[in-house]
Order: sequence, then C-alpha cells, then structure tokens
Amino acid sequence: MRYELGTSWNESFFERFTASRMRSRLDALRSFAKDQNGDGGLAKRVDENRELRDYLHRERAAFMASHWWVEGWIEGNAIFFDGLQSALAVPARSSIAARVFGADARSPIRAVLKLATTRGNTGGLLKRIDENRELLQYLQVECWRISPIDPAIASIIQRTDGFFTELLAILDVGISDGYSGTGHNRVYPRPWPLSA
Repeated sequence: MRYELGTSWNESFFERFTASRMRSRLDALRSFAKDQNGDGGLAKRVDENRELRDYLHRERAAFMASHWWVEGWIEGNAIFFDGLQSALAVPARSSIAARVFGADARSPIRAVLKLATTRGNTGGLLKRIDENRELLQYLQVECWRISPIDPAIASIIQRTDGFFTELLAILDVGISDGYSGTGHNRVYPRPWPLSA
C-alpha cells in the first residue's frame, strides 16, 4: 500500500511523532525539576533562593541597602521558579491511560518556553542566568571589602546557575542574545565568575 504526502496517515503519523517528542521533552523537564543531579531540583532552588534573600538581608544589610536592585534579581528568580512549577504541574488524579494516550504535552511545554523566552517579569532564562552571575560578581567585589562572602551562599548561587544552564540545555531552543544589535559590547549572558 502506497501513501501520498498529505494523506491522513502521514498527518496522523506526524502528529503522533510530534506528540511523542513533546511528551519525552515534558517528561525530561519534570524529571529534571524533581531532582536535578541529586541537587534537590526545583523545590530546593525555591528554598535556597529564599535562603539567599534572607541571608543577604540579615548578614549584608548595608550591601542590600546600597544595591537595592538585588532584591529585584532575587524576586525575578522567585517568579521564574513559580512559573516553572505551575507549567510543569502534573494534574491531580491523572490516570496512566490519560497521561500516556490522552495527555497533551504541548501546553506545559509552551508555558515553559514562553517563560524561558519572554522578557516579562523574569526577563527570561538568559536574563536569569546573567543576573545570577552578576549577583555573585557584586558579592565578591563589594562584600569582600568588609569580609568574604559565606561559601555556602556562593554554592547556592552556583547550584542555581547550574539549574538554569541545564534547563536551557534541556529546552534545546535557540534563545537569542538579548543584547545583539543594541550597541552593548559584552557577552550575554556573562560567563561564570572564574574565582567563585
């Protein structure tokens, strides 16, 4: 039996293939969010982001007062993490048959891609990576004058960076450089601070 392009068999196959790829990508994202390489996953990133904010207000109050925008960076991470949790939420009472045969993976994938690529409240994924690295640079330079930053705080920032960069790799989309064509002459997102 011979099928011509554009027949229902080809269209159906393409839809099943696309749905299968979307389901695989969604499963990979959900697995990653549960426990990223034994590092606690998304829930741990949410807790550590809160811990970072509390530490900076408690131990580096002068830094936070003179660098008021840092609060916005940390809040941007919180909004991004909340959006990611919402997009990857598994509906309650979902049967195996519904998840395997009837579940549509396109909506959660689209929500994650929109979160990662839209400048909005979070600035998108590249902005999260850039600001996370910039925060560590500021802490290394500004706080060092008083006393070195706590290594545990540097580790939190490093694990968050690892989470963001691995998420970018899982999404495997060509998110473009937000500074290209704007006259800025720097790499975006900035590289990881080598002395961290």
